[in-house]
This record gives sequence, C-alpha cells and structure tokens, in this order.
Amino acid sequence: MGEWFTGAALTASEMEGVGPTADWSHWIQRGKATDSSDGSGFTSTWKEDLAQLAGLGISELMITMEWARLWPTQAEPSHKEIEFRRDLLLEVAALGMTPWVCLVDGSLPGWFADDERGFNDERSRRLLWPRHVDWIGETFGDLVGGWVPLREPTQWAIWGNLLGVTPPGRQRPRDALKATMAMLEADLIAWNLLKGSAPVATYHTARAVYPEADNVKARPHSEWLDETLTDLWMHQISEGDGRQAFDRVILQLRPAIEVDGQGAWSVGARGNAPEPQLEAFARLADIVGDRSLVAAGDLAGVPDDGQHQPDHIDALALGVRSLGATGWWQTSPIDGWHWLGGFGATPGVVDRDRNEREAAGTLRSLGAAGAKGSGEASDEEPTGQSRPR
Repeated sequence: MGEWFTGAALTASEMEGVGPTADWSHWIQRGKATDSSDGSGFTSTWKEDLAQLAGLGISELMITMEWARLWPTQAEPSHKEIEFRRDLLLEVAALGMTPWVCLVDGSLPGWFADDERGFNDERSRRLLWPRHVDWIGETFGDLVGGWVPLREPTQWAIWGNLLGVTPPGRQRPRDALKATMAMLEADLIAWNLLKGSAPVATYHTARAVYPEADNVKARPHSEWLDETLTDLWMHQISEGDGRQAFDRVILQLRPAIEVDGQGAWSVGARGNAPEPQLEAFARLADIVGDRSLVAAGDLAGVPDDGQHQPDHIDALALGVRSLGATGWWQTSPIDGWHWLGGFGATPGVVDRDRNEREAAGTLRSLGAAGAKGSGEASDEEPTGQSRPR
C-alpha cells in the first residue's frame, strides 16, 4: 500500500493545563469547566514523556505553541516560555521524531479573544493574527518540520457559537457561520505566510452527521450542520480560494452525531463505532487531491477492557490506510485534562500515571510496520497485540 507512518498530537491545555491568561481560564473561573491544574504534569516530565512516545514508534509529533502562554499579554512575550518550547522541539528532533507545530488548538489569549474580539474581528484576523504567525515562524521556524495553523477550526466555531459549550458561549447559527468563515480565512492567511518554510497542513474534523431517526424536522438542521462543519472547508480546498493551498490534509476522526428536530446534537446510538467514522473519512478523502492525507484519532469513550481499544485503533488505522491515508496520528496520546471530561477523560494510550494501555502495543506495531515499509506488522507481533513491558 506504499509508505506509512505513525505520529501523535499533544494539546497544550491537556498536557500543561489552561494558561492563566487564556480565554479558557475565564471560562473555568465562571464554572463552565473543571479546573485544569497542570494538566498531565507534562511541564515537569516532558523529557520522559517524549522518550516514552518515541518508544512507541512515533515518527512525527505535534506540539502546540500555546499563544496565551507565549504572549500572556499583548505587550511582550514570555522568554521563559519561548525557551521551554524551543527545548521541546529540539528534544523531539533529537529522539528521531519530526516536530510539527500547531499555532491554535482550542484556546486563545484572553486579550485576543475578548479584548480584540478574536478571529471574528476583521482587524484582529487580518492584522494581529498574521503578525503572530510571522512571529512564530521567526521564533521557531528553524526547528519545525511541519505547520498546523488551526486544529479543527470549524468544530471549535460551532461548539463556541452554536452549542455555547466553549468560549465565547454563544448559541446563534449566524454567529456559528460567521465564526466558521472567519477561521477558514485565518487558516489560509497562515498558510500563505508559512508556505515554503515547511509543509503546512489544514486540520479538520471528519464526522458523520445524521438526522434523528423518524424525525422529519431533524433533516434541515442536520443538513445545515453538515454544511457548516464540513462542506465549507471542503469547498475551500477543492474549488475555492484554498484550492492551491496546503501540503497536507489531516482529518480527525470523531464519533458520528445525530441531530434532533430542534437542532440539538449528540453522540447517538452509533457511538464510537469505527464504521461511521470511516464513512465520513471516505467522503472527505475524495477532495484531498495531490496533498498528502493523514488520519487522526483517539480512544475517548472506548472501553479499556480486553481488546476493545487495540481493535478500535486497528480498525480505524487500517481502514483509513485502505482509503488513501499515508499516516496515522494518535491524538491525546497521554491522558491529561479535557475541556469536557476534566480528568475523567481517558483518550490516551498512556494513562496519567504513564502506564501504557494495551492499545500502546497496537500503536507500536503500526509504527514498526511503517518503519519496515512493509505496510503490515510482522508475523511475530500482529497489530492489536502489545509487546511485553
């Protein structure tokens, strides 16, 4: 099936906790989410954590350059944070992994999101955001193997502006549409500034959307949501302004959702089943064109007993490969703080105490197969089986 690799993506808020001046910090203070503390404790254990991830056969690792920590105020950056994140990128490379940098993964500086009205404000989007992208490129570009400007921008726009479950907490379709369009423009702005320095990826959600069964009022709502969540960015990179943009498309596999007659949506009876996720991926893979295609996924909501988690990774990773993906990124590989589940969320192949779950062996096997270039695990160690620890 050609070359294949495994990677992983770390989210700053999960690993380090929410930055004190981030918009999410205000959200937590208002009782909208649980306290994040220091996340997984990554700030203290980062060298050991990176070595453990490298030991899982990971060849690419995404690190978020948390804007609210690098620029806690608009006046000047934190030189301590700059040094720490440069050290992270250097260590990632020293361990044989290619460092990818994400600029925004959910949280924003409070001064940008609140005081300057964030991406929705034209001046902020077209002046302050490009200024920050340029600064990131100048500060870290010599250490970067790939860029991700925004992770799952359309989903964040909908969560914060339609469902109201994340900052800024709005619940109006027109706000959700406006925010979606603004973030898609911001993604293109960043690509235009970073292109040529290293590969630039656009990172989106692959999620099947269904109307609630036997509910005729649900279909218009589900169609609107599917268009806003997926069709807009698909059009952008296939026919719109972004048709020549980006070197890679990363698709985050998410459980299918059902939309009811009022427009509310939730994970339905299909739950975490791989089939709807692969169905969504297959639909989106068709518009990638000549760009490389990478799938991403985690273990959130998958029972940690027996073979459920190893089988889940196997089914998704091997399924997306058959659909044209060249790599698999394990997201949230180490349990930490999650914006919705707090410390009760367990999406990782490694728990918060750094014990490996059975699924860690599956990931290791997938990485070993890619290193051999065979596309398959060895006979001695099939995927879905962990190595002795």
